[in-house]
Amino acid sequence: MKRHATVAAALALLACDKKSDGPGVSLEAAPAELAKAICPKAYTCCTPMQLMGNDLAGTTESSCEIKTAQGFKNNLEGLQGSIKKDRVRYDGVKMADCLVLIRSSSCEQLNRTNHFTGIGCPAYIEPLVAPGGACGADVECIEGTCGKAEGASEGVCKPLPRAGESCAGIRCAKGFLCNGGTKQCEPELAEGAACMGGGQCTSGNCASPDGGPPTCAPPTADKCFYSSACSYGRGQWSGGIGLVLLFGAALLVGRRRPTRGILPRREIPR
Repeated sequence: MKRHATVAAALALLACDKKSDGPGVSLEAAPAELAKAICPKAYTCCTPMQLMGNDLAGTTESSCEIKTAQGFKNNLEGLQGSIKKDRVRYDGVKMADCLVLIRSSSCEQLNRTNHFTGIGCPAYIEPLVAPGGACGADVECIEGTCGKAEGASEGVCKPLPRAGESCAGIRCAKGFLCNGGTKQCEPELAEGAACMGGGQCTSGNCASPDGGPPTCAPPTADKCFYSSACSYGRGQWSGGIGLVLLFGAALLVGRRRPTRGILPRREIPR
């Protein structure tokens, strides 16, 4: 009960004194609020060496907040047109939930991924365009990509490739990985499944701690959740961090750092 009361109080605090068109954290306030949640955790849980791969992390906690807020803000400006066309929905309550999750998580919980999108934030950016619908960007497409003719500003949402389909130059649908050798999508393996390399596993970790055959094991807490800044939000546009660029990537995900194994790591266009 005490924990629920604490979370409820935190959500109420985040929703107060913010210019908002709805409940939770407004779209306008979100960049600064995210920066104030992410950067203190990054400089507590990660080493300077781990943060060097992320330009938005800066060199100090204060510079991290400035760069991170600006990075999210820049990408939100591009999101406004999609929101006005009812192709994307922003959820301020889920953003508030995400901030609470970041602030309340331990370093061990956060550092099981090298991407902000991998920490498990609710999907505060929701794509609304089904396959076959008109789109202007990938972030607008539900589990898909926006296919455009060269030079065109508008395109059509099409599904992402799945098992047995080509992933050359495109990421696979959620739950599938791109085999770098065959250039075809194949299912990710759940924990406990036999594996030959971390790239096959949903967890990114293929191990044999007891000396037996290697299997997909839980993710290890030896990464830095803010060591990469190529995506934020649901995992296409995660958090989850699932927007495609920075903010909307809780929506693209390159969730884990490469691990050694026989099979190549998944390939995700940057």
